[in-house]
Amino acid sequence: MKALLTSCVAVLVVATWVSPASADIFMFQQGVSPTGGYTQATNGLAPLHDQPGGFQFETEAVSRIGQSGGTGQMRVLLSCDLSEIPAGWVINSASLTMTAASIEISGVPVTEVGPIELHEITGADFVPSEVRWSERSSGVSWTPGGETRGGAFDATVLSSVPGVSSAPSTQVFSSSQDFVDTAQSALDGDGTLQLILLAPVTEFTFTGSGSATLRFHSNDSGSPTVRPLLTIDAVGVGQPPATDFTWGLPSLGDWNDNASWSPSNGAPPNNANHTATFGNAIQGNSTVVVDSPVTVNRINFDNTLSYAIAGLGSVNLAANTEMPSVPPAIDVQSGSHQFQAIANLLDSTTVNVASGSTLEFNNRLFLNGHTLTKTGEGTLAISNDVVLAGGSIDLQQGTIAGNGTVGGDFVNDGGTISPGNSNVQANSVVPEPATWLLLGVGLLMTAFCGIRKKRFSNGQA
Repeated sequence: MKALLTSCVAVLVVATWVSPASADIFMFQQGVSPTGGYTQATNGLAPLHDQPGGFQFETEAVSRIGQSGGTGQMRVLLSCDLSEIPAGWVINSASLTMTAASIEISGVPVTEVGPIELHEITGADFVPSEVRWSERSSGVSWTPGGETRGGAFDATVLSSVPGVSSAPSTQVFSSSQDFVDTAQSALDGDGTLQLILLAPVTEFTFTGSGSATLRFHSNDSGSPTVRPLLTIDAVGVGQPPATDFTWGLPSLGDWNDNASWSPSNGAPPNNANHTATFGNAIQGNSTVVVDSPVTVNRINFDNTLSYAIAGLGSVNLAANTEMPSVPPAIDVQSGSHQFQAIANLLDSTTVNVASGSTLEFNNRLFLNGHTLTKTGEGTLAISNDVVLAGGSIDLQQGTIAGNGTVGGDFVNDGGTISPGNSNVQANSVVPEPATWLLLGVGLLMTAFCGIRKKRFSNGQA
């Protein structure tokens, strides 16, 4: 039988960081350039079995978790040297990403493995060549802990994922205050963070034959990017507070919960100097709930999966307070995303939508006398009322479409107007335009092709 110990050793690899304005992100993942440190002195990974006798380490591409009638409980041990993070730094967030390679469920009354919990291992000094279920080194038993079998780990659940019923899949153990506090304690101590993954419900659901095991890619996987990834967001002493925040949850979450963001310290983004980025954290189309007004300077979307910003609150875009001031912006680099909450422009705003991407306003959009400038070859869809209040929409590139109304000036500076049942005149919605109407619009655009700006003011587009 084999035991599992995954570790990150700074002497073998060097953690790297990418530096936003105020925080550094340390990524520990073996074999990825720039690399961090999931490694093992014995150069091997294997499952930890509840089985008497010694275990030998071998190189395996997967590590197992769950329960097997033939070999017992299987758990994953992780150990990471955080010493590449400078002493005295404050950790804002910590997350662990594990990629499930395959799942085996047979002969047992369950349909999933999990929920899977992440705990801190306490009081355990590992000897990689000697560790096994009953002993952390030869002749040295595991100390009692928060669980009745084997113990030696704290009862606090640092993070968890729901039961896993299919693979391949990516499982993200998101940041929590307990996870942050544990990582901070390790950094302030000897620099070693020791963790264990287990599925307690699966472990004690059945006895005898049968199996319910999940195989995670290990640091020996042939594909480096699916190896375990520990991400630590930290800030140095004397650095200014964070202004750039990235959505960190894999699914539905609350904008106003600081744990939804990385870094969590200083979150949520709700300041004219803040940027909110919705990137690759989600595992499916997801909703970000806004139940009270929030204000940011910039919003970035970059995921082929879709984000929907929804709720009874509003999203306000404002120029920041720096000198010179930076105007607000929305930037869609990939995917189709939407605002289901009300949006307000507190200053003139640029909305850039990359080719092949879409941003849709499904609720009211208030310009408050400011200008919304559309750039990029993608599509901006307006599916509700746009209240200009003296402001205007300036289409410079790409397409503006949808079935909403624009109550004021609409300037076409080089893009395409593709209305569904849209209308650019105030307080009016017209049906889907007939062929002759679309042709008329085309002729009108052609007639004004020598004019740099074509202005539609209280007229049909």
